[in-house]
Amino acid sequence: MIGEPEDGVLPDEIELKRVTVPAARRAVRAPVDRGDVVSEVCALLVLDPMHARDTEAVVSAILAAALRQPHHLVTANTWRAHLPTWVAPQMVGATVKRLVDAKVLLPTGRWVRCSDAAARNVGKPQPVYRLAPELADTA
Repeated sequence: MIGEPEDGVLPDEIELKRVTVPAARRAVRAPVDRGDVVSEVCALLVLDPMHARDTEAVVSAILAAALRQPHHLVTANTWRAHLPTWVAPQMVGATVKRLVDAKVLLPTGRWVRCSDAAARNVGKPQPVYRLAPELADTA
């Protein structure tokens, strides 16, 4: 089941940081679809040095959730608990978009229902992603 950690194993903090930096760099360096306004805005947010701490926190939260899963599958439901409360909400979606553009997160074509009642999104579909194999294998 997506969201259930395998035997409650948490990735080692040092290993998590070792994987977070290259993943964040890939998100920042990913090509921008110049005809797509959403892609352009997400790139601007992630590239802005003012948001570097937020971007790294989002990447770290996603990787922490993915590395707890046997098949490295994640959704917003799985990474939400790993996000610090100080992360700017707009940075979550912008960072995820850049991670998808950078092929760090690979869409599976599957969807699950959102469990976040606090944001009034409960029950809405959200995509399931798989962590890129080369990042999963390095952790």
